[in-house]
Amino acid sequence: MQHAPSSTVRIPVEGLHGWVDATERLGSGMVHAVLGADQLLQAEKQITAGGELAAFSEQLHRIGNETAAELADKTPQDWDYAWQAASTPRIAEAVAALPPEARPAAQELAEAFNAQASLRAQRDQKVQAIEQARRHWQQRVDEAVETGDAQRAEQWLQSGAGIFVPQQELEQRKQQAGSNACKMRWLKAAQADATQALADYLAATPEQLPATREDNTALAEHMQQQRQTCRMELAQSFLQGKTHPHEELQKALAAGILTQSEYEQACTTPRKLSPAEQIDWMRRMDECSDDEPEKINLQMALGTAPMDAQTRRHMLTRARLAEKIPTEDRRALSRRLLHLYATGGFGCPQDAEAQQRLCTLQRTGLPLLAEQGSEAAAEWLQSISAPCDAWVCFSDFA
Repeated sequence: MQHAPSSTVRIPVEGLHGWVDATERLGSGMVHAVLGADQLLQAEKQITAGGELAAFSEQLHRIGNETAAELADKTPQDWDYAWQAASTPRIAEAVAALPPEARPAAQELAEAFNAQASLRAQRDQKVQAIEQARRHWQQRVDEAVETGDAQRAEQWLQSGAGIFVPQQELEQRKQQAGSNACKMRWLKAAQADATQALADYLAATPEQLPATREDNTALAEHMQQQRQTCRMELAQSFLQGKTHPHEELQKALAAGILTQSEYEQACTTPRKLSPAEQIDWMRRMDECSDDEPEKINLQMALGTAPMDAQTRRHMLTRARLAEKIPTEDRRALSRRLLHLYATGGFGCPQDAEAQQRLCTLQRTGLPLLAEQGSEAAAEWLQSISAPCDAWVCFSDFA
């Protein structure tokens, strides 16, 4: 954990002292450069007459760029002296290469151009120094936010007030940084222990959550996605036959990973399913949509249901088979079988024989649909849908 900075945070802006004086000197230099514009034009005409202006101007630009590059990483005490020391030998060499009659005019042009190049390079260096200081400061703010340290982020923002942050925007920037840092703390907590973070999130007060709507919404979406991931992982562990202590199940309940009903089912002693329960489980599998949350809900219900291990394995095999079949096809098959059952097609509804008949047909129909397709399943349904007489139910005599 990093220590928060002291109340006086230092911003690395070395080389920016005396900015006002430097600005005045730059302004003065520009005035002198403008005053010499007429001389510059006259010199250009003289050199143009000699046919050397284009090549010489290109040389002056190159000399200016080379000199600026040489001084880019330096902070000389006397800029003008350092510039002249670096540029004068280069200019002298370029002027000497011209015909003698063009040299006086070329020298005047070079001096005027060199003064302007010096001013531009000095200005650019000052701007770069300020930008580098701003980037360093912003990096410190961002690092504090990323680590979830809202107090440290606010201290860095305060240190940049009136320099990198307009005073009127300071409080808004502090609120945004604090809200973002709060969100990052929750995200880091979820990464470290998702179940505990989800439980804490459900119990959190508004003061413990991000202040801005954007951060709050982003955090809520992340937590919901994290909860779905945890539900899927826990459901898979149940389906693989793993057991979980009550303390772990209680923690999952507090985190919203398990519903109250699922928790109670998971704590119930396993037993053998009745035919009616088997019918309902197969119906749920056959009619489950492709929506991911609904599929996870079905897996969790199947994983926590108090059924014996062998039945759970059979149900899981059927669920995996159902996922490979188009939803509408398996729904149509399931609902047709249930309709036949409800209308007495397999005997009196609720009687054990009718329920057992429906169970058998459910187990037969889905593999047939998966292997031979919907047309074969439709023909099969037609073959078991022959009209029958009204049934007298055993339950009527009870």
